[in-house]
Amino acid sequence: MFEFDVAPFVVDGRVNWHIRSTSGRIGHIDVDVDLDFLTWIGVVGGIITGNPLVYFLVLVDPIAGTFATDETNEQLAEREGLPLGGLPGQLMDLLGAHALRKAFGTETDLSQFTFEAVHLEDLLTTTSRSNPFITYFLRLPRGAADAPPATDFEFFPDQVRDFGSVIVGASSGIRSVLLVNNGSFPVSLEGVQVVGSNEFVLVSSAVWPKIIAPGASERLDLEFRPQGGSGLRQATLRADYNGRRQLQLTLLGVAQPAPLPEVRAIPRQLSFGVVNVGTTATLQLTLANDGAAPLTINAARVEGPDSALFALPGQIPTVVQAGQTASLEVSFTPAAMVAGGHHATLVIESNADNDPQLGVSLFGAGAASSLLVMPTQIAFNPSPLAPTLPPGLGSRRGFTIYNVGAVPLTIAGSSFRVLAAGSGQVSPHFEILDAAGQPFPQNDVQLNSGAFQSLSVQFRPVAAGDHAARIELTPTDQAQPPVTVSISGRGIG
Repeated sequence: MFEFDVAPFVVDGRVNWHIRSTSGRIGHIDVDVDLDFLTWIGVVGGIITGNPLVYFLVLVDPIAGTFATDETNEQLAEREGLPLGGLPGQLMDLLGAHALRKAFGTETDLSQFTFEAVHLEDLLTTTSRSNPFITYFLRLPRGAADAPPATDFEFFPDQVRDFGSVIVGASSGIRSVLLVNNGSFPVSLEGVQVVGSNEFVLVSSAVWPKIIAPGASERLDLEFRPQGGSGLRQATLRADYNGRRQLQLTLLGVAQPAPLPEVRAIPRQLSFGVVNVGTTATLQLTLANDGAAPLTINAARVEGPDSALFALPGQIPTVVQAGQTASLEVSFTPAAMVAGGHHATLVIESNADNDPQLGVSLFGAGAASSLLVMPTQIAFNPSPLAPTLPPGLGSRRGFTIYNVGAVPLTIAGSSFRVLAAGSGQVSPHFEILDAAGQPFPQNDVQLNSGAFQSLSVQFRPVAAGDHAARIELTPTDQAQPPVTVSISGRGIG
C-alpha cells in the first residue's frame, strides 16, 4: 500500500494536486512529478498488480508547480476520457471518480469543488478497480478551519490604509493597495468591496472573479470623499477569495471642515461728522478677509430712514482673497440741518461664514454756515475830493463779517471789492482796507464757526456828486446766499 500525501486545489474549473513524490511506476503508467514540498512520505509496502513487481523510486526535484508528463495525460485521456491531466488524472484513475462521488454525492460535478492546500484528519479510501486487494488513501479537505492555509494571499499594506486628512466635500485623490499572492498556488479572487462607510470609494474598474497567479498582484484604487461633519472615518476593505475565505483591511481617514471666509469691517462704524448742507463728504471702508477661503461680495446696499443721503460712489469689490483686504467708498450729502443728525446702515452680503450680512453703521450731521455782516448799510458824510486830501487819507467806516453757523464758512476773494451801484464796475471812490489801513487782498477768507473778520471802507471821492456802491459778500457754499453791504457818499469839490 502506498500513502500519497497530497493537497488538491482548483484553477479554471480543473482539479490540480500538490504532492511530494517525484517519480515512480504504478502499474503500466509512468509518472514523472516535480515537487514543491521536499519531503517524501514513503513507501509503506509493495503492490502486486498482475504486472512485474511495482517499484517506487523517490527523487527530490526543486522545481515547483508542475505535476505530470504529457505521456501520463495522454494515457489518462485515452483510457478514461476525464478532463483531468497529469498526476491528478493518474490518482483519479487509481482511486476511481466513483469514490469521490460516493463521498460527496452521486451527481457531484468535481470540477466545481474549490479545494484548499491543507492537510486534514479525515481520509477518503477506495479500492483499486484493477486489484481489489489494494487500498489507496487520499487526504481531502473537510473544513477550512481544520488546518492553516497553504496559500499566502494578503493586502499590502497589510493592516491599515490611512488616507490622512481631507476637507469635507473634497477628495483624497487616488490611494492604492495591493492584493499580493505570495504563495505557490493560484488564488481565485471572487470580489472586493468596501463595507462600513460610503465615504471610501473603490474606483478600480477590475472585473471579478479573476485568477491571481503565484507572484502576481491585483491593484485596488480607492478614494476618500468625506461628507457631513468633521472627525475620524473608518471602513473595511474586504476581499473574498477561494470560495469562503476573506481578507480585511482597515481604511482610515479624517474629515476636516472646509475652509471658509470671514469678513471684518474696518471701522465697524463710519462717522462723517458735521458736513455742510448741500456738500458731499466721502469716507473709505476697509473689508478684511480673516478666513482661509476667498470672500465673495454678493451685494452692498444702504438701508435705513436716511439711506438716500448716503451712497456708494466707487466700485464695489467682488472677491477678497484669504488674508487680504479691499476698500469701498461711502459718501454723505446732507440736505438740511436735523437735530440728532442722520443715520443709516451699510449692508454687505457675502459668503462669509461669520457674518454673511455684515452691517456697518453710518452717521452724519448736516449743518449750514450762517453769514452775518454788520452793518449792511454805510453812509459817508460829504467829503472833499481826493486831490484836496492828504495822500492815503479819507473818511472810513468799519464793518464786520461773522460766521454764526455750525460749520466753517468761506468767503470768495472776489467779494472784497466795492462795485458801483449802477454799472457794477469797481468804484473809484471807495476801497476796502484791513485793520492796518492797507488795501485788503482779494483772497478767499475762511471763518470757522463763531469767527469773524473786521474790515473798513474808505471814501475818497474823485468827482463831486452823490456816489452809490455796494459790497457783495458771497460764500463758496452755494447753499448760502450772498450778503450785500450798501454804501453811499457825496463828493464836494
